[in-house]
Amino acid sequence: MNRKLARIRNGILAIALGGGALVAASSAFSFDPPVTVWTGVYTDVQADRGMATFTSRGCAGCHGADMNGTPGGPGLVRGGFPLLWYDKSVGEFMDWIVANMPPGNPGSLGPSEYADIVAQILRANGFPASETIELTPENAPGAMITRATP
Repeated sequence: MNRKLARIRNGILAIALGGGALVAASSAFSFDPPVTVWTGVYTDVQADRGMATFTSRGCAGCHGADMNGTPGGPGLVRGGFPLLWYDKSVGEFMDWIVANMPPGNPGSLGPSEYADIVAQILRANGFPASETIELTPENAPGAMITRATP
């Protein structure tokens, strides 16, 4: 009888601990309030660096100095950007850029250069800057690109 009670007690304990671990794990990956591009995920200084890199690395040759596109490359503001990236994370957007840009030499910029360019693209699309938070490859996956402020 004691052996049976011990098994039941151990089973209940395992369920309780497992459930607690699930709650802890789910809490670790949620934000309250949610982090979106509307809460500010880059600084203006970072976006300024991004614009300088965008120009010096030749991105403007395809996407235009104003990021509205050229006959050789799509626009990165207004319809071109939002339609493709709403409801995705800034990290997904950054990963796509790293994997595909510049054409013929993807991944050739440093991580901070890619983050700075993404910051400039976010600013060009009217998303507000933060006073203190700079965009990084590490924090980008936690920020969502949404249509409107939360």
